[in-house]
Amino acid sequence: MRKASKVVLVMLLFAGVVACALVCMSGILYPDGKASAPYEPQNWMSALDGSKKLSELNIPGTHDSATRYINFAYFLQDQNTDIRAQLESGFRYFDLRVKLAKDASDLCLCHNFGDCRTKKFLFSKKILFKDVVAIAARYLAEHNSEAVIFAVKHEHAADDMAKVKELLNSCIDENELLWYIKNDIPTLDEVRGKIVLARRYDDERGINFQWKDQGDCEMPTAYGDEAIITSGLYLFVQDCYRYDIADKWRAVETVLDACAASDTAFSLNFLSTVTCSPLPHPKKYAAQMNARFLEKQLQKGARYGIVIFDFATTALAQHVIESNSMQQARRKWK
Repeated sequence: MRKASKVVLVMLLFAGVVACALVCMSGILYPDGKASAPYEPQNWMSALDGSKKLSELNIPGTHDSATRYINFAYFLQDQNTDIRAQLESGFRYFDLRVKLAKDASDLCLCHNFGDCRTKKFLFSKKILFKDVVAIAARYLAEHNSEAVIFAVKHEHAADDMAKVKELLNSCIDENELLWYIKNDIPTLDEVRGKIVLARRYDDERGINFQWKDQGDCEMPTAYGDEAIITSGLYLFVQDCYRYDIADKWRAVETVLDACAASDTAFSLNFLSTVTCSPLPHPKKYAAQMNARFLEKQLQKGARYGIVIFDFATTALAQHVIESNSMQQARRKWK
């Protein structure tokens, strides 16, 4: 009799372990007895309330996103992963700088005087704007709960701006359903599966993301710049890119603590800096800035807005993402 009881007990324990394993694979149980849907960095927006404005969400972003391989990398490289890898790590805001190709037939990705390339080899293929659009389109087709923001800036003043806009608009026209091009702040549900155009140039299409340059070395009395998107909608940007590490972190933390994002205002908070050094090395500065950010305690549900990094990692994305108010969903990070 005792032996039979032991067998039953072992079977019950085994069944419990199996049940727990199944729950862990499918999600966690909430008081209503339902298991949550799992999410990963690839689909973390699936756990967000789609009625929220995009500006109310805490979104990780990358600065000079296409610079994994670039000429004069010591000075100009700001990322060590490509766009696809950044998407898979959870980043949803991309800073893209464009210039006309030599024959003015296409738009190339660049950073200052450096060309963004597909490989480390000096003369490898240049990355075209349409290449990055194709990468985002494929990703969004695979993960249609997500939304991607392309902040597009024309980098070279000598280019014919009319031609630049013609090529940009032609790219949009090839698949207009892929894009959100209104000058408004949409809800997440409005832009799931889409690229949101945030333009840093004058045009009728896209959200107006233009702000004053913040390249001063000395600290002002207030950090950042407030710009108008359109009537009643605003953009607050901290992009003091020539501060030393101590001052830059003070600016970043001040903006984080202010929680300036809202349903009528985007907040952009850049961790990137080159200091005032004549020979800047972004990778060195990013290591220090990113370490400080990971040590910073973020409050669940606070509105930090878009936080933008050099040499971005999954851990940085996770730190931002987990400050959102998530719906029933399980964290599952690599």
